[in-house]
Amino acid sequence: MRMHVFLIVIGLSLPLPGLSAVAVAAASSLRPLLEDVVRTYEKQYPQTIQVSYGASGVLVQQILRGAPYQIFLTASDRFLEPLNKANKICGDPFTLGAGRLVLYLPKSSRLSLTSIKDLAKVLKNGTLKRLALANPETAPYGAMARQVLENLGVWTSAQSRMVFGESAAQAAQFALTGAVQAALLPALLVRGLPLASQGDVLQVPAKLYQPQRQAAALLCPHTSAAMDFFKYLKQPAIAQRLQAK
Repeated sequence: MRMHVFLIVIGLSLPLPGLSAVAVAAASSLRPLLEDVVRTYEKQYPQTIQVSYGASGVLVQQILRGAPYQIFLTASDRFLEPLNKANKICGDPFTLGAGRLVLYLPKSSRLSLTSIKDLAKVLKNGTLKRLALANPETAPYGAMARQVLENLGVWTSAQSRMVFGESAAQAAQFALTGAVQAALLPALLVRGLPLASQGDVLQVPAKLYQPQRQAAALLCPHTSAAMDFFKYLKQPAIAQRLQAK
């Protein structure tokens, strides 16, 4: 029986945390700030926190298939609904503020844009040949990026120049490696290294998209250690550190 269960877990291709670790699933957009929070927590308490990052929609499917996560931090609270219907959420989730989108221009791109309207121009005239964004179907920031491009009137015409990452983090990696000239990314993500030091940022006006509310939820089942970390995240001072600016 033990061997049978082990094979099922391996079949999911998911990380199997240590017995004492608190397993957390988190949107990749939260990584720069969450890593700092986890480091602080582990210095204060004798508890290991193991975080797996990815697109919120992908993480939801892993949880529904039985992945042993105990806490879920999502880039959009709409992804809590399927978990709630499956009775995977224990207690009340809390929000982490609204996620914001930016246009990231790696230094290697040599593009000179002064406003988000310039993005539409360079997509239309072919100056911008590759634009990265997260998958709109599984990543909240990808859905927001699609709204921006639709409102700029270039979503359909520029499809051939778009490069989709499985998550916001992968879209950012495309920009860092020079695979694209620009990327529509979470504001939180570009605040951390190495993105902050290797490119420029243009703010995307909120009128061009609907910001998503980031949220955290305690999952069922969970350990007392997971409950302690969830309460720690919920503290106003800590939750503030995880909010988009």
